[in-house]
Amino acid sequence: MEPRAQASSIAWNWRDRAAANEAALAREAAANRTKGLIGGAVGLAVAALLYFVLHREKMGAVVAGIAVCFALLAVASPLGAYKGVLKALDRFAHFVGAAVTWVLMTVLFYLVFLPAGLVLRARGRLHISRGAERGLGTYWIDTAERERARTPESYRKQF
Repeated sequence: MEPRAQASSIAWNWRDRAAANEAALAREAAANRTKGLIGGAVGLAVAALLYFVLHREKMGAVVAGIAVCFALLAVASPLGAYKGVLKALDRFAHFVGAAVTWVLMTVLFYLVFLPAGLVLRARGRLHISRGAERGLGTYWIDTAERERARTPESYRKQF
């Protein structure tokens, strides 16, 4: 005998949502375990490369230790400690990326764009720095003129 459906179960079936949340957490845990094990395998491969090919024994041992720790953390606590460590590493990577971007863009501006702009200005080829055209009263395009310029072809090739 099936229990009678209540009116509230039509609007919000909390039992199905709880099961869906549990399934989502199980999928996230499995994904974190897989990610951690793959990361551990890649870390061990890099450690082997450092140890056997580049003959950096200490560095290889450190990389292997870190890789094993991350893999074990992913298997033991995929939604707890492993997720927290990933969040912290993501924040750190975001900070490093922002800092590197600012440094590289500054260097790029002064080494590439500034000299190129100076050369173009010296040759009279930098059109943006010439200023407004003195012969034009306005840069406004009349609506009627714009409507005459519209054709089906102008919609197909807008640029």
